[in-house]
Amino acid sequence: MAISSAGAVLLILGSALCGELPGTAASAAQPEVEARTDRYGDPLPPHARLRLGRALPHKSIGVHCVDFSPDGKTVASTNGRIVQLWEVITGRRLRQFSGHQEIVTVCAFSPENKFLASLSSNTICLWDVATGKLLREVRDFSSGRGTGIFNYLAWSPDGETLASGGHDKVVRLWDAGTLKEVRQFRGHTGAIGKLIFSGTGGTLLSAGNDRTIRLWDVATGKQIRQFQASPGGDGSMYRALAFSPDGRTLAAKCGRSSFHLLDAGTGEEIRRFGETQQVIGWLAFSPDGSSLVCGSLSNWFSVWDLSTGKQVRQFKGHRGPVGCANFSPDGGMIVSGSWDETFRLWDASTGQLLQQFPGEPGKIQSLAVSSDGRTFATASDRVNHLTVWNAKTGKRLRTVPGVISSSGATLAFSPSERLLGFAGNGSSPLRLWESATGKEHSGFHSGFHPDKDRVFCRFAFSPDGRTLAAADGNGLIDILEIATARKLRELRWYRRTKADEEDGEYPVPLLTFSPDGRTLAVSGMGVLSLWDPTKAKRLRQIPGQWSHVAFSPNGETLATVATDRRRKISTIHLWEPATGNERLQFAGRPGAHVHSIAFSPDSQTLASGCDDAVIRFRSVLTGKEVGRFEGHQGAVTSVAFVPGEQSLVSGSRDCTVLVWDVPVWKQ
Repeated sequence: MAISSAGAVLLILGSALCGELPGTAASAAQPEVEARTDRYGDPLPPHARLRLGRALPHKSIGVHCVDFSPDGKTVASTNGRIVQLWEVITGRRLRQFSGHQEIVTVCAFSPENKFLASLSSNTICLWDVATGKLLREVRDFSSGRGTGIFNYLAWSPDGETLASGGHDKVVRLWDAGTLKEVRQFRGHTGAIGKLIFSGTGGTLLSAGNDRTIRLWDVATGKQIRQFQASPGGDGSMYRALAFSPDGRTLAAKCGRSSFHLLDAGTGEEIRRFGETQQVIGWLAFSPDGSSLVCGSLSNWFSVWDLSTGKQVRQFKGHRGPVGCANFSPDGGMIVSGSWDETFRLWDASTGQLLQQFPGEPGKIQSLAVSSDGRTFATASDRVNHLTVWNAKTGKRLRTVPGVISSSGATLAFSPSERLLGFAGNGSSPLRLWESATGKEHSGFHSGFHPDKDRVFCRFAFSPDGRTLAAADGNGLIDILEIATARKLRELRWYRRTKADEEDGEYPVPLLTFSPDGRTLAVSGMGVLSLWDPTKAKRLRQIPGQWSHVAFSPNGETLATVATDRRRKISTIHLWEPATGNERLQFAGRPGAHVHSIAFSPDSQTLASGCDDAVIRFRSVLTGKEVGRFEGHQGAVTSVAFVPGEQSLVSGSRDCTVLVWDVPVWKQ
């Protein structure tokens, strides 16, 4: 039976749950705190003591280029208008190079590993690798913003010369010491998209969308030879081109999904590699010249044995087209860059994924803090693994592969901290791991119930850590014994209708236990039901479309969030769980709806993460805003208090996690 709101209901209309609240502590001055910086030297917002990751630079548009350093210890990558340097062994970001005004499409280390050159459409920058200092730059805006003369660059083997080419159809040589132009090669009738020096440096190869490949004498500037693209080629062939290490062979795209090897001296075809089952966008030789990596507009790339003409291996895992891929200097690894905003490091011989970069949180979908407050875990929408972090230092402790997060995913530590659980609300089924080792709990492997082919899409740990509630999409909730995965009892919270079946609807409810474990809140299909999990008995119902549900630690308050998706307005309701009576409700303003809520350990304050990048704190007694944190640059999707501490962890779509020291707010 539905319980109507009873008792005195304090309705704070227009009070702006996610907006200003005139006359309250929200408009009062925040307590002064000392300025702090993160591990990159960037200032932290007031009250924050730790930041993981950096906000995405401008609009992130994927990784255009990745390049190994000559010693193989670091990798440079481009994303938006910046270049970043990463340590291969740890995945740690070492430094960031900022200065371009347009999208950076190419970066390359000098042969002696002292300098890094980067290129956007109108700028070439030369950086000191050790310090990150910008040493020299060349800018050209003659062709208008975004259509400058630069499109590609390459270092000569001796590191004394840089070659560039672009939309003005001219190849230019630059003195690397001064970035003064020393020579021009003219002849192309289309934009130049690829430049490669031969191993000796005496010859330069250029390719353009005029469907020609040209070889130039570097010393004289004269054209030595010109090859016409294969009739089966297309305009993109000028980026899918590679020079063998010995300078004798060219690899070039000759069709949408095929490539061939050419004799660099004569232009004669040596071998053709037919249908590769991928739209080719990139080619690169291994250091010994025996293999070729083939990047594609698919979400995977491949390696080919050039002596046999056979595909050796496919590398799968990216969630977007693979635009670039290169071997490490020793040939043991391959680095691949993708439009999914990541680049990955692979074992070249086995295909095993060794490392994923950025080794940062990514766009946070869900976040969980362990009960001892020492660690927290994050799930992101752009990586297919979970990450466990040290809450004090921000050090990445381990990754758990093979999961795909989505909106509404559940991520939680068991109360004993022994287990970490995740269910992706349809994107990934329920799985449990040992939080200390990352080893998967055998009873819940793949998320299927051992007795039935049912996939659990959401779950909640019981407070004693012995059981969990798991929901499928068919209206059933199982209470399972964690140690054995044995079903103890079953709750039928909803019966699917014929309309649900016709529409392909599989409703999955929100689940949360009360602190004493005697009540299970189940929210979905327009109603919040409170159940006795030991008897599988429904106690009471609260009507409403609730997007978030949370019990206070003392068990005296139940918070729910109702969101108008069209207007992006959220209203928070506070209830008495024992009676179902509503105590408070407070509404927000358009454009700042709530993504996450969490009670403080003393049950006196409710924190909400909002779409306008602000975290707001409200008194549970009065509903008034008593404080706020500002510092994220994107929607705050997750907030969680650290048990036993005056600390809060927040995750955002800006690809950062912040750990905050929460002051004692004046109620």
